[in-house]
Amino acid sequence: MLSAAVLCLSAPTPTSLHVHGQHGVPPGHAQAHNETWPAHIQVLLDSVQIGNGNGCTETMFYSSPDLEHCNNRHRSLQSNNDVIDGVELEDWLDAQQWAQFQSDDWGSGDSSSIHIQHVTISATEASTKGALAFAPGSSESCYKMAENLYTLHQFGYGPIFCIDHRGQGRSGRMIDNSFYQDGTLRNHVEFFEDYVLDIRDWLNNVVVPATPTGQPLYGACHSMGCGILFWYLMEEAEAARAPPFTAIAANAPLIAANTHPYDFNLARAIGWAMWFVGLSNRYPPTKGEKSWDEFYGENAVFLPGTTSSQARWARRNAMCRKYKTTRYHTGVEGGHEGVCLKDITVSKVNEFYDLTDKVSGYSGPELGVPILLQQAGNEDDPTVGTVQNPFQDAFCNAEWNDCKLTKYDGSAHNIWWERDAIRTPALSEVDEFFVTIRARRV
Repeated sequence: MLSAAVLCLSAPTPTSLHVHGQHGVPPGHAQAHNETWPAHIQVLLDSVQIGNGNGCTETMFYSSPDLEHCNNRHRSLQSNNDVIDGVELEDWLDAQQWAQFQSDDWGSGDSSSIHIQHVTISATEASTKGALAFAPGSSESCYKMAENLYTLHQFGYGPIFCIDHRGQGRSGRMIDNSFYQDGTLRNHVEFFEDYVLDIRDWLNNVVVPATPTGQPLYGACHSMGCGILFWYLMEEAEAARAPPFTAIAANAPLIAANTHPYDFNLARAIGWAMWFVGLSNRYPPTKGEKSWDEFYGENAVFLPGTTSSQARWARRNAMCRKYKTTRYHTGVEGGHEGVCLKDITVSKVNEFYDLTDKVSGYSGPELGVPILLQQAGNEDDPTVGTVQNPFQDAFCNAEWNDCKLTKYDGSAHNIWWERDAIRTPALSEVDEFFVTIRARRV
C-alpha cells in the first residue's frame, strides 16, 4: 500500500502542483498540535521509525522531543568566550540606509503587493576592496547577519547590501493572523522562483547601480540564500547574460535539504500529499509545536542545530525579543510584527524540492563566476544536519562550475555564525579568496 501511495503521489510534476499558499484552508483555522492526519498521509508517516535513539534529532522534517539531552550532547562544543564586536550591532544596522521595492509576483496570486526590504551600508575611505551583496538563509534577517556585515565592512568592503527575502525579516508576509493564529510567524513562500525574481530586481535596480564604477561586486550567502543565487546564476547563464559578480562565497549552501528521518523521496511524497488535501500552509510533521518564546524567549533551550556558539545564539534571541513588537507594513493587511520566524511550512518545503531539481539537474553553460563553497563538517551526520553535503560536492565538481570547496570540520550549519575558532578562519578565507580573484582579473 505504501509503494502504491508513493507512486500515485509522485506522478504529477512539481510545476503542475504549484498552488498559492492560502488556497484550500478555511480562514480562521488555527492548526492544533493534536490534529490527526488524513489517512493517506498517515500511511507515509507510519512507515518511518521516528528518532535516532539519542534524543537529539533536529532536521527540516523532525524536531527532537528531548532538547535538553541534545543540549548536553553538544555542550563540549560550545564556547562562552566568542568575541562579538563591541558595538550595538542592531542599532548600527538601523542607522544604515533602509529601503524597499514592490516585488513582482511569479503568478496571478495574492502576493503582488509584498514589499521587499533591503539595507545598504555605505562605503568609507577604508572600503578599498569592492562592493558586496549578501543573501541570508531561510528564516534569517539582515539583523541576524549584522555581525557578519560589520566584520566584512571592517575588512574593507563597501558599499555592502543585504536583502530580507520575502516572508522574512522586515519584508512582507503572505499569511496573515486571521488565517492562522501564528500566520505571520510561519516561514512560508509560495514559489521558490519568487525569491529569484526578487534577487534579480534587487541586483539590477539597487545593487549594480550603487556599485562604484570600476569596483568589483562580490556575493556572499548562507544556505537558502546561496540556493537563490545559484538558481539566478543558472538563469543568467542560460540567457547569455553576464553575471554582475566577480566572485561568490557560499556558506553551507542549500541545494538539497536534509529530510531525516524520512527518505528524501518519501518526504517529497508527504509534502505533495499534504498539498493535495489543502494543507500547504501547515507545518510538516513534528514541526510547529514550539511557541515563539520556546524559540527565542529568555528561557529558550540552546539547541545547536546551526551553531555551537551559545554566545551568538543568545545574542540572536535577544535581537528577536528587541524587535518582537515592531510592526512592518510590507505585506498582508495589517502588516506583521517582529523579524524572527517559527518553523517552515509545507509549501516552502515543497519549493525546496524545486530548488534541488533546478540545481542538481543543471547542464547548461558555465556559470562564469568563481565560487568558494564552505562546507559544514557536522552536516555529514544526517541526524543533526540541515542540508545534504553530497549535493554540494556534486555542484562544486560540475564541469560548468569554477568552484573551490573547503570543509570546516566541527562546524554546524551556519559556519559564519559559529564559534570564533571556526568563524574567524572561515571569514578570513572569504576575504583572501576575493582578494585573490580580483588580483587574477587585474
